[in-house]
Amino acid sequence: MRALLSEKEWNIFQSIMPVSWITIDIGGRIVEAAAKALFPGDPKGIWKMAKICGKDNIKGIYRPLIRILSVPYIGSKAAGLWKIYYDQGENKVLEVSENGKHIVFGITGNPTIPACLREFIGGFVAGMFELTGARSVSSQIIDIDPEHWKWRINWN
Repeated sequence: MRALLSEKEWNIFQSIMPVSWITIDIGGRIVEAAAKALFPGDPKGIWKMAKICGKDNIKGIYRPLIRILSVPYIGSKAAGLWKIYYDQGENKVLEVSENGKHIVFGITGNPTIPACLREFIGGFVAGMFELTGARSVSSQIIDIDPEHWKWRINWN
């Protein structure tokens, strides 16, 4: 991964703590480099890495509880995680299908989300949803309006 980052990016990466704030651009570069190192040549590397991160994010007493909660409920709570990781913008659930097989969520107030982080967000949420027992989870970025990013998450 060292070879994929500039000296400045590498130094920031080496010093990051769980409570550290870094710029969205540096975060994006680190995500890109990590995905290339973990999944070389894979065009879905960022999404796959993010899915692993989403699953790993839920730990402790929450891990067994998540299996009894519905995917739409987790989706509504995932919106609250946004403020933990980002200092601008708002995430909220926009649509839940009647059959409970897809959800659309959106982010407003953060038009500068780099493409790699938009891909990461979809994979991260997919990973969280799989913890509920959902299968064949996929995500689609709906890049229609950069002032209001949207993702559609589908599952069986």
